[in-house]
Amino acid sequence: MSLIVLGMHRSGTSLLIGLLGQFGHDLGEISKTTSPLKPTGTQENLQVRKINNLLLNYNNSSWDNPDKVMKTNSDIEKRMTSFADSLNGKWAIKDPRLLFSYHIWEKYLPKHNIIATIRHPLLVAQSLKTKNGMEKEAALKLWFEYNFILLEMWKKKPFPIINFDQAKKQYYLSIKKLETYLETVIDKTQFNKFYQHKDTENINLFLTKYPEIDEVFNQLIKASKQDINYE
Repeated sequence: MSLIVLGMHRSGTSLLIGLLGQFGHDLGEISKTTSPLKPTGTQENLQVRKINNLLLNYNNSSWDNPDKVMKTNSDIEKRMTSFADSLNGKWAIKDPRLLFSYHIWEKYLPKHNIIATIRHPLLVAQSLKTKNGMEKEAALKLWFEYNFILLEMWKKKPFPIINFDQAKKQYYLSIKKLETYLETVIDKTQFNKFYQHKDTENINLFLTKYPEIDEVFNQLIKASKQDINYE
């Protein structure tokens, strides 16, 4: 089954889409830029990212200041149609901006499933500070905007959610049990070769000062643990 990977920036989307590529999904033309923080690259589909950026620009917004109600135009719709028509076989797409544009993309894309990834808000904030120089409060606000949408989408129609903060062994088991849903075989040797994420650092992860964020995060954690037959 073809797949859309959902999740905000710095939340494990690159790992998840990269693994899908290792196990047989066609990722298309992807970004190959690497860094110490992303030794395997972002694995983002360049065409999707370009179209999403056009969409954000059209709505006077950006990845770090997104508009919750995205509008489109005929030119962007033509680009979406052209891209969707180019898809064949078992493909997978990842771009964090899809959390804000998926409601537009959905009607153009061929049949597919969704899989998502989440990460602790404070770890996302820490990573955005390191990579983008974003202040903690701004990063947490952004986490809430992205993940509130993710939770609302999940409530309408549940899909698998992978917790990026899991230890390597548990992460592997979380992916392994979805083989039927993903329509692929998860080979442990290949998994170990590609997996680069370090386990969660021992830092203060309490969200008592941010009750709204804490509530959304806890609901997403519960969703990730639910035993749902996604087949």
